[in-house]
Amino acid sequence: MVFKFLKKKEYWTEVGGVEGFMAAIRQLGSDNRELEDKSNDYSKSDSIWGRLAELTQISKKDTFDTRKWLCTTWHDNRRKIRTTFLATQIDDHKAIPFNHPTMMQQI
Repeated sequence: MVFKFLKKKEYWTEVGGVEGFMAAIRQLGSDNRELEDKSNDYSKSDSIWGRLAELTQISKKDTFDTRKWLCTTWHDNRRKIRTTFLATQIDDHKAIPFNHPTMMQQI
């Protein structure tokens, strides 16, 4: 049990904490919406979790354990990573005027 705790702590250090995790999610661009789909399988390297792992500073990117940690951290909202990221997304949309070309594409 202690070993699992230490492993999780290493992941947080390697990913760069909450800010590093969020930076990797931002790099996904609009694909970050796929993180919400719980049916996305983290066992595959080419999944959204594999792509997210590639964008992090984690040394062992292409492992099942890394993808599982990223998925679990997101869905369990550890360190409030999910709510913090989604809140920044809402704030970003509020900052764009309704008649901005980005918003017009969504209409």
